[in-house]
Amino acid sequence: MMNYKRFKYVGFIVLFLIIIQACSNDDTINSDPVNELTDTAVFVTQETMLDAPTQRLRDNKRLAYDFCRIVVQAGRAEERAADFLANDLIEHNPNLPSGLDEFVAAVSEFAEPSAIQDQIVPFFGRTLISITAERDIVMLVFSLDVPAEGATPAYSTAWFEMFRIEDGKIAEHWDPATLPIN
Repeated sequence: MMNYKRFKYVGFIVLFLIIIQACSNDDTINSDPVNELTDTAVFVTQETMLDAPTQRLRDNKRLAYDFCRIVVQAGRAEERAADFLANDLIEHNPNLPSGLDEFVAAVSEFAEPSAIQDQIVPFFGRTLISITAERDIVMLVFSLDVPAEGATPAYSTAWFEMFRIEDGKIAEHWDPATLPIN
């Protein structure tokens, strides 16, 4: 028969610890779940985000990460996109064309080349908060700070870049972009 005397005060101790934790963090309570996630994510390095249980997943994460860092963030589409994208890239962003050459031509019109950073730094109002990979899919998740515009106040939301990797290249891309509203 189990002797429950040892466990008599465990519930009280757990409750006490929960109350202590809640009281000590009252100044960090945040009703904005995206900022809450961003605040948590700052303690995780991007190198840690690139870790995965298998070499294939680590390679896929690195490919997508470096594409965002080098081609998108540093604007190096003309010189480096072929290192990352399949010739027959399928693009699901309605503002960008499919195909490697078509992608490079479109992105080169608005991307200004800049220095390649060691990590993804906030760009276009986006801060990297997570990298996940499963099978041949990699997703980078960003917090996105949207500035106030007209009567709409500033707010934070999430943005993602999702890639399907095939034969060591990005074969397909999705993001939540939509066509401009007229």
